[in-house]
Amino acid sequence: MKKTLLYIVLTLLLGGGLGTMMNKGPGLVLISYGGTTLQTSLWVMLIALTLSVLLTFVVIRLLRLPFTTGSNLNIWRSDQKRSKARSQTIKGLINLAEGNWLRASRYLSLSAESSDTPLLNYLGAARAVHELDDSVKRDEFLRIAHECTPEAELAIGITQAQLQLSRGQWEQCLATLKRLPAKPYVHKLLKQVYLELKDWQSLWAILPDLRKSKLESAEELERLEKEVAAHLLTELLANGDLKDNSAEIGLAREIWKKLAATSKQDDSLVNLYVQCLFRMGAEDEAERLIKNTMKSDWSDKLVELYGTLSGNDQKSRLKTAESWSKKHQHNAKLMICLGRLSLSKSIDALRELGRLLAQEGDYVSSSEYLQQALDLEEENSAELPVNREPVSLFLPSV
Repeated sequence: MKKTLLYIVLTLLLGGGLGTMMNKGPGLVLISYGGTTLQTSLWVMLIALTLSVLLTFVVIRLLRLPFTTGSNLNIWRSDQKRSKARSQTIKGLINLAEGNWLRASRYLSLSAESSDTPLLNYLGAARAVHELDDSVKRDEFLRIAHECTPEAELAIGITQAQLQLSRGQWEQCLATLKRLPAKPYVHKLLKQVYLELKDWQSLWAILPDLRKSKLESAEELERLEKEVAAHLLTELLANGDLKDNSAEIGLAREIWKKLAATSKQDDSLVNLYVQCLFRMGAEDEAERLIKNTMKSDWSDKLVELYGTLSGNDQKSRLKTAESWSKKHQHNAKLMICLGRLSLSKSIDALRELGRLLAQEGDYVSSSEYLQQALDLEEENSAELPVNREPVSLFLPSV
């Protein structure tokens, strides 16, 4: 509004100035060239010059028209294509959100080339055909997406891995993730794949990265650490004797060393690691671990293992076990432990231990100890025959 008013004022001032000058006199312009002269008033000459400039401008515009029309037409057509592609992309995304997979894939794929965001079109189309169980088209759309936007390799790779994961394609998903940079969300997806593949060593290796990413809660990470450590230690125990396998001994010690303090208090993990120490021949270390653990947490499993320790220091171990009986005098596992530690060539001790084991349901071990009692009794009575009462093996009734 202000500009329009300014133009009107300037026009009025200019018109008033020219009118005043024209009233003062018409002026005279004389042009002479050779034998020809041209004489006219100043104002007529100015008007003629103005018209000439305007005519020249019009002629130039007309001459350029054939060349600019095609370019303008192409621009117009391009704008129309982009507008149509934008509309189809919106429709495609709406159908994708609504679960209309076929429509979504058509809208998004057909409008991708003219779209302002072809990456989103191809990724959306890949998700749509994936829901239609067409893995060939899915991978094709992802390939095209990478070709048109190579700098989005991580986003495309994560999308492909997510789709493979949802179909249970564990090996393909693992191959996809291993091609990607080591980013937090990549590690989270790797965790899911390794869990499905039961690849405990690989899962153990990425636990530090999962902690750094902070995409998992502390409770979930602690639970995962315990689960992975338990599986690894169980696998080591399944391999038999560890004394001559330095690699597996190193792995067991590394697992225990890297475990969080709270995980080292877990009864089942302590039990597994103590058994590994037994297999390594490190019974002294196993004994120290059992004693330290039992100071804060009572464990029937560890008491039972403590009774199986071998070596020459049985008196000291028996003294330790007897100190536990002050608070747990009726504990069956502790009674068995005491029996094993105090066991000598005693028929009564062998029979009592066999009876306790039978009560605990360990009929195989019970039978072995009772048989040892019979054998010892036969040795002692080899010279003088004696009448013996039959020994019950406490086997379960069928």
